[in-house]
Amino acid sequence: MSLNEYRNNNKLIGKYGLKYLDRDLKGILSSELILIGARSGAGKTSIANNIAIENNDKKIVLLSLENYEGDLFISEVYKEYRRINRYYLTFRDFIIGSGNINVKDENTAKQIVSDKLKNITIIPRKASGFGIKDMSKVFIEQARCGAEMFIMDHIDYFDMHNPKANENQNISDIMREIRQLQNVYKVPVILISHLKKGIKETIVPTLEDFMGTSNKVKEATTVILFAPDDEKNSTEDSHIKRTWVCIRKDRFGGYSNKVCNVGFDTKIMQYENTFEEYHINYWGTKVKPIGQESEYKKRIESLKTKRT
Repeated sequence: MSLNEYRNNNKLIGKYGLKYLDRDLKGILSSELILIGARSGAGKTSIANNIAIENNDKKIVLLSLENYEGDLFISEVYKEYRRINRYYLTFRDFIIGSGNINVKDENTAKQIVSDKLKNITIIPRKASGFGIKDMSKVFIEQARCGAEMFIMDHIDYFDMHNPKANENQNISDIMREIRQLQNVYKVPVILISHLKKGIKETIVPTLEDFMGTSNKVKEATTVILFAPDDEKNSTEDSHIKRTWVCIRKDRFGGYSNKVCNVGFDTKIMQYENTFEEYHINYWGTKVKPIGQESEYKKRIESLKTKRT
């Protein structure tokens, strides 16, 4: 394969919409199978929806297997309404229509979101379920119609297609099927997945913390982990919820020993643009601010000062 052919198979297709990831990964490539993991309630669906919205200039397919139908639309309308109308209203109040809602601003928000979602095909989980055959059918149909990116939220909600096999084997089959489809149609796939609860000492999860089979990690080209900053969130009463984001695997860059700490604004349901960077050990149990001098370096500088 020539260099031009290789580059053509790895074209830059889109972005994450999270400044840290777009800076370090440069965006989403056409060849990538991206696995994003987080514990329950740690923002998996938020990042899946965020990626879909950030790339709405392209044809996006969002398999929304956890959400109820209409969840993405109402959450985006709420964001736009909060941007237009400065009167604070909780998301729950907005959903049920209580409080002082400005009808004109709400209609404006709905029109903005309708335009924003026009290129996004949202496929909710059917009452009859959703399995590997459903996924393959949707993938092929949408890819042939020009889909440029698939987001699957999330793989752990697929029905098990082989009742005689265990859950790990079923998930392995799904991962291989996605990889084969991706190789044929050359489109990026973002997979969202559950993580285990993990041990108390873990600040940022590791590759070993995914629920089920390790084939999720093996088949993925890029693995990103999200985790709430339990220490800061438990001591600070704020609508800004701090979140750890770590690139644990990158086929073009290997393992990263960096992690960022970014705020998620629950009032507008968006990640902040600013973030703090830290070094992290492999097991995710120790973090240190980047730029912090080591004790060894401090001792060396102290000795130099004394000699002069």
